[in-house]
Amino acid sequence: MTTGPVASTRPVVHPGQNESVSAGILRTMLENPIDQGYRDATKAPDRPTWSRGLAAVLIVVLVAASFWAAKDLRGARLGTTSAGALLRAEVRSRLATQDAMESEIASLNGQIEELRSEVLPADEDLLAGSALLAAHAGSIPVRGPGIVITLDDSAALTADQRVQDFDLQVIVNALWASGAEAIAIDGQRLSTTTAIRNAGEAVLVNLTPLAGPYTVEAIGDPSDLQVQLARTRAAGHLAVLRDTYGVSVAIDAAEDLELAAAPSRGLEYAVPLEGAGEDEAP
Repeated sequence: MTTGPVASTRPVVHPGQNESVSAGILRTMLENPIDQGYRDATKAPDRPTWSRGLAAVLIVVLVAASFWAAKDLRGARLGTTSAGALLRAEVRSRLATQDAMESEIASLNGQIEELRSEVLPADEDLLAGSALLAAHAGSIPVRGPGIVITLDDSAALTADQRVQDFDLQVIVNALWASGAEAIAIDGQRLSTTTAIRNAGEAVLVNLTPLAGPYTVEAIGDPSDLQVQLARTRAAGHLAVLRDTYGVSVAIDAAEDLELAAAPSRGLEYAVPLEGAGEDEAP
């Protein structure tokens, strides 16, 4: 049996012959792996010169607007700081004016007392009684031994750790109950019209803002005041301030304290009764 070359079953396609649709697609994929539409899209578009100029102008405008906005914001911030500084300076100026007016009032009250002593009858008991009432009312300066209670909250980290108006009220009431004859807080003499109130982080006494450390001065027998104070609720209150809230508490005896007169307050509603003080007929 004679064997010859085996004919290939794979069709041979010569150039110029018609290809099937599938063969044509395969040939295109092999020869051109990148789609023509994709190739055209990747080409940089040819933009006109006016378009590039407009883009440059827009970039410059945006940069300039950002610069001026930042400048305006910084100016507003600096203006706020300046306003705060002006307000603080105004407060200091008003406080200085208040101190000067209070000194003038104290001087005038002294002159009033001198004139009153000249006008009133030379009755030693009457004059002594009048001076005692004026001292208790806080209308005249007083001087004598006593104790000094200092509360320092400079180490406070929160508002709860600061000395509040209630703390000072407890101490002041306990000192009155212990026999104090005159009391002052940071130089502000207490009288029958004195109010101790919070105002933000400060405490107002006689409408004057105070800040820590707070110094409470009380005139009276130093030994008796300390003993009686230890028996009041203020002793436990001071212990809580020291141990729980970290407030530094110090109680010291003083041989000589000088307290200024309280700011005078004019009577708005009280009027003397008719015939008051006149001797009744027998």
